This record gives sequence, structure tokens and C-alpha cells, in this order.
Amino acid sequence: MDTSAPNPEQQLAPITDELLAALSAARALYDNAPCGLLALNAELRCVNINQTLLDWLGMDREDVIVFKTLEDLASPECRSQASTHVEQLLISGRTEPLTLSLCRANGDFLQARLTSTAIYDAEGQFLHTSTMVSARRHPAQHHQPHPGAAGLLRQTSHLPFCQRRPRTALRQEARGHGGLPPERGGSPRGLARDHAARAGHAGRAIAEL
Repeated sequence: MDTSAPNPEQQLAPITDELLAALSAARALYDNAPCGLLALNAELRCVNINQTLLDWLGMDREDVIVFKTLEDLASPECRSQASTHVEQLLISGRTEPLTLSLCRANGDFLQARLTSTAIYDAEGQFLHTSTMVSARRHPAQHHQPHPGAAGLLRQTSHLPFCQRRPRTALRQEARGHGGLPPERGGSPRGLARDHAARAGHAGRAIAEL
């Protein structure tokens, strides 16, 4: 009996490995997309979510899949809009983009824009949404106050002298960001003379009354 011929399992093994590798690559692309990706079923429950959106929300996948609906993720004032967004998608297969606030795990809110399309099976039955979530402002971005002239000098103090920016330029930049009061014309000595002259004129005017 010839046993050298590969059995069906051995023949399918390379194909299975290729499919698994392709699936892993597709999952990596999905999870690391520059936008949030979300899939919702007809009950608004999350059936898939990518790592980008999880990171933005500060949540774990196990806490979101099946256990969270879009209404759970939306802020209280946006929940009715979120529900209407998916209901329209179920009726017509498409809907207008929706801007709403999503709740983050730390209590903050993510200002997001949702763009959804409907995914159907071969019989035309609705399966889930394909929802792209773009952040209006990245959660990690925070406003940083301008360091002022002293801070700018410290930031450039490690550079060679030829690469350092002139102090005048640093002071002008700090003044433009509100770090220094507006610069007045003339030198301090000239300003003092002007004040003295005005005071003298005022004194003489009072004496002549």
C-alpha cells in the first residue's frame, strides 16, 4: 500500500496557513487604522471594534463587544441621535454622517463624527453596520501654554551658540503669545524724561490758575 501520497489534511495545511496569515494581516490593518472602526448589529450592540477606537475611549475590547451598545457609548444628550442614526441605516441602507460625543472611561468625552454603511448577507438581510469614527479633536491633544521668553531660552540653552535664537526674537515670540506685556517705544531713560516733562507742564499749568 502506497502511503507516500499526502492526505487531504496535509494538502489543505499550506492553504490554511496562508488564509490564517492573510486574516492576521487584515486584522492588524483593521486594528491599527488611523480612524476608529465599529460594527453594530440591529440591536445597536457592538460586534466589532478596532484598537484605535478602544485606545481613544480608554476601554478594553472585552468590556465593549456585545456588552455595549452605541447608546451606551454616546453621551446622554446624544443617545437619541445615535439610535436614530442606526434606525435610518436599517431602513434605507445609508444615512448622513453624525457628529456626537462618545463617553471615555476616564469620564471625558470624545468629539467624534460617525459615517456608517449597512452590510447585508447574500439574501439581503442586514448583518451589521460598517462605521468609521473620526475624532474631531484627538483625545491626547491638550492645550499647552506658551513657555514665555525664559522657557524658550531654557529650551535652546543646550544648543551651540551659533544655533541659538536671538533673545530679541524669543521675546517677540513670547510677547505674541501673551507671555510678555506689550513693548512700549523708547528706552526706560527716555520714558522717564517724558514723564518728568509732562509732570512739569502739569505743575506749571496748575500754578498759573
